Amino acid sequence: MKITLTKDQIIKSRRIADGFDYTLNGASVESTTGIDLDAYLERDIRQRYLELIDTAPPHLLAPGNIASQCSLSTAQGAATISTPANCRRVFDVRLGGWLRPCAVLPPELAEATIRARSNPYAAATPANPVAVELPGRTDGGSPSIMAWPAGSAITAVNAATDPGPDLYILDEAALPYLLKPLTPLKSLKPLS
Repeated sequence: MKITLTKDQIIKSRRIADGFDYTLNGASVESTTGIDLDAYLERDIRQRYLELIDTAPPHLLAPGNIASQCSLSTAQGAATISTPANCRRVFDVRLGGWLRPCAVLPPELAEATIRARSNPYAAATPANPVAVELPGRTDGGSPSIMAWPAGSAITAVNAATDPGPDLYILDEAALPYLLKPLTPLKSLKPLS
């Protein structure tokens, strides 16, 4: 199930999970060590959240359709989809005229995918479209997608976006990764 937490809520939950906070009313805990624990936890949670968006399986995220925020340009039978600045990862796309959505191939396959489009036997069709993320994205930049055959409009762009440092949107199955630092991503399974 998709959940949305504020920065304060996630830090409070992490403090409780790490044993730095209490859940009883009427009790108080003070620290005089001079360490800004909330700032440390905020940096760690933010780093882990961005890693989650960039590398986790889609079932752990809360992807959404960002087609209305994307722009489309076409040239020589191909379409280039530009995503908004807060987009971190695109899972699949669908253009007008296509019969189905198409999973986006990773940027490592861009050169071979583009080269293969010149082969008439490997040409993309509305029933068998092809999409690949273009390489060259700098850290924190949004991905650009090249897709074949060129469509008339963007119907769907299923992507994971970063809502900013004050909001955390994810599937509840991924929450242990943010709250328990020793939880590896590979161990998280969808909740049934």
